[in-house]
Amino acid sequence: MEARERALHGVRNWLAFLKHSHLLKGKAKLEVREQLKKILMGLEDKPTILISGEFNAGKTTFINALLGEKVLVSDVTPATAMITKLTYGHEKRLFLHFKDQTIQECDFSFLKEVTAEGDKHGDNIRSKLAFIEIQLPFELLKFYTLIDSPGLTSLFQKHSDVTNHFFEEADTAIWLFNSLNVGTASEVTWLQKLYESGIPTIGLINGIDRLDEDEDLDAFYEYNVRRLTPMITQLDGISSKDILEGKLKDDEQLKEWGNLEAVESLFVSFENEKLELVFLQVQTALNDFYKSLLREKESSVFLKNRELLLTHFLKMEKITLDLAEELKAEYQKKEDLIAEWNLFLQNNLLEPTNIEPFITKFKKPIKLRGEWESIVLPQLNAYIKWFEEVNLEDRVLNVKKVAAEECFQDINKVYFKFFQTYKYIKADREYRIYAENVKRKIKILNSKQEEVEKSLKTFTKVVEQEVKKEIEPVNERIKRLNMDWRNVLLPIKQVVGKWAVEDLVKMEDYAEEIRDFQREVLPYLYLAVQKHAANLSKGDIQHMLGLLSTLYKERDETSVLARIIQMGSLKNPIAEFKVRAVTSNHRPYMQSSEFMPVPLDLKQELVKLSPQLIKDPGVIAASVAVVMSIF
Repeated sequence: MEARERALHGVRNWLAFLKHSHLLKGKAKLEVREQLKKILMGLEDKPTILISGEFNAGKTTFINALLGEKVLVSDVTPATAMITKLTYGHEKRLFLHFKDQTIQECDFSFLKEVTAEGDKHGDNIRSKLAFIEIQLPFELLKFYTLIDSPGLTSLFQKHSDVTNHFFEEADTAIWLFNSLNVGTASEVTWLQKLYESGIPTIGLINGIDRLDEDEDLDAFYEYNVRRLTPMITQLDGISSKDILEGKLKDDEQLKEWGNLEAVESLFVSFENEKLELVFLQVQTALNDFYKSLLREKESSVFLKNRELLLTHFLKMEKITLDLAEELKAEYQKKEDLIAEWNLFLQNNLLEPTNIEPFITKFKKPIKLRGEWESIVLPQLNAYIKWFEEVNLEDRVLNVKKVAAEECFQDINKVYFKFFQTYKYIKADREYRIYAENVKRKIKILNSKQEEVEKSLKTFTKVVEQEVKKEIEPVNERIKRLNMDWRNVLLPIKQVVGKWAVEDLVKMEDYAEEIRDFQREVLPYLYLAVQKHAANLSKGDIQHMLGLLSTLYKERDETSVLARIIQMGSLKNPIAEFKVRAVTSNHRPYMQSSEFMPVPLDLKQELVKLSPQLIKDPGVIAASVAVVMSIF
């Protein structure tokens, strides 16, 4: 049983492998898939064993003995007997299969009605039945389907017609002979039909316990073997009654007398015969698969010379690969420098601008430091100085603005508002004058910022030139590397002609798929063959498995090839490095529009004061004098 499970796993993995595989294409792939589907069906289908013989040969007792329990009754007559199919089920169930293809489940008590002789209702049902199926929870039925046929040689021809239907379904037949009457003319007729149908048949002489003790059993067997060969492949004697009783009573002596060992060995041989046929099919599928792979290999100059290519690439690794990795690292450093500079440009100009960590990453930091100090630093320092000055005046301006607002609020809090209005007008005038001065300085500050931006752009070009200068030696080394590489590849070119990294990728993809097959499919088929007890095709199929296991065998050089494939980017190594400076997003830190006067309609306030002015002429004269002094 274990061999079948291993084979099932292997064939299922093979079918799954074919779904995503590109090893085979078109018709070849379709043919292998169809082969595997048939093999899988054969493995999944349990062997069907037809148990037949004359009506009184003891078939029912034999089946009960196989199961170790009195499951079937033997009190039916030739007139009421029906063909019975025994299958596995988790519980005991009965199904009626009718000739019109319908199926009906019924209670086991219904069997008595169906098999009752002379019962018209039973006769009517039997006339419509094809066969009965009984599902039973017995271990044997997990692996075999048993067909209990009516007496093939009985007087009722209808039983023979029904049994003929199962000839095509049966993998093997067991013919039970009555020990007191072996090989009658009618039995020979049916055995001949089984033989002509290609169904291997085993003969069992049932009831050997009834034979005369003085009879020479060996001579008895030899005589009947000569008569019945080649219609039967084997002949043994058993006692179904003793085997059944031995199992029910757990009596080893009765089992031995009944020759249980012969019966058990039969079922081992059934499994082996089925697996033998399956392995022949697997061998054919493996052979077709192997031939297709060989054709593909011969049609590709890369696959055909893969071993030679790997050997040359191994030599090439010592010359080129480590150096190439070093050069790629150099390029990466320069790219990191550019990224760091662009990040630096995004900083707020008023934040600490220590450029020293960036400059020291260059081979000539002194020159770059001097450029920074002459181009950018004066403009930046001037900008920062102006910003601090304007920021201070902005705070003073804010104080004046608040004072003017407070004067405005006080106008409504006192009775005599004229002098408060005067106080506000004076504060507002001071605020406006100061605001104009601040706005003028902000304009200057913004121009200073523009000068810093220009200096940064100029310095960016300096950085770009320095990066290019430092990358040129790397480019020169890569040029020399390419020349060395071409020299190493010259023998390969002489073998495969013009080639590209993509060709190596395809070659390794193909080889990797075969290695997947070797990992996912072959181990299970190997184990299945090893667990298989028979030896008819073992040698041939093992030879084929061996051929497939060595096709594109894993080698240490494949890791080298993978690295070379990754290095395809060095085919044109001289890169154009350009400092992609970030456009400055600095905005002016202060806008003139932020300085707005305190909203006050002075004319309206003077109108409010007019009644008071009319009542007090002295105040009018004083007020006019004050106002005139202001304006």
